[in-house]
Amino acid sequence: MPVLRHYKNKEGSYARAVIGQGIVTVRITPEGITRLSEAGFTDEGATFPQAIFNDLLRQREAFTQAGAKAEALIEAERSQYFFDFDADVAAQEQLPRCAETGTFDNLHLVVYREPNEKREITQLLGEATRKCLVAHVLLNVPLSLIDHRALQQLIDSEKLDKNEAAVTQLSHWLNRLSGESAWETHDVRI
Repeated sequence: MPVLRHYKNKEGSYARAVIGQGIVTVRITPEGITRLSEAGFTDEGATFPQAIFNDLLRQREAFTQAGAKAEALIEAERSQYFFDFDADVAAQEQLPRCAETGTFDNLHLVVYREPNEKREITQLLGEATRKCLVAHVLLNVPLSLIDHRALQQLIDSEKLDKNEAAVTQLSHWLNRLSGESAWETHDVRI
């Protein structure tokens, strides 16, 4: 389950979550903090459902710029509760991932053409894969900047083919209803 953290030496908050085999750290916007507060998640170290984490990302109220280092996983295991809730596992599977590495961090929608090839390739790619890309890049947009309107503008301007698998995946991600039930909290007494 994602864990809410507040910066100690500066304003702002972030969340850490284990997604698959890696740890993801995302900054949370003031709007995201307001939504978390309204749902009862305000304290340092508070855990909240994966579905809410996904909703914050989808609404652009949380974002990542770079992945956490592998050694940070050890600290995350100490500070994160691991419950094998089916809903959290299913929610993790909904997140967009790099087509080559499966990472969730720092994704971009990239359209490129391999040298001496005419066919354009459209993929969601993470930072490491983009750095190794030896191709003619036609489009490279951070996923955090793409919403329904931006995606449709890219399709309308013929920068993207709406039938490409990455575009379909991204469209499904953006079209998911933000399940209001994910923001409901329950009074649990132990």
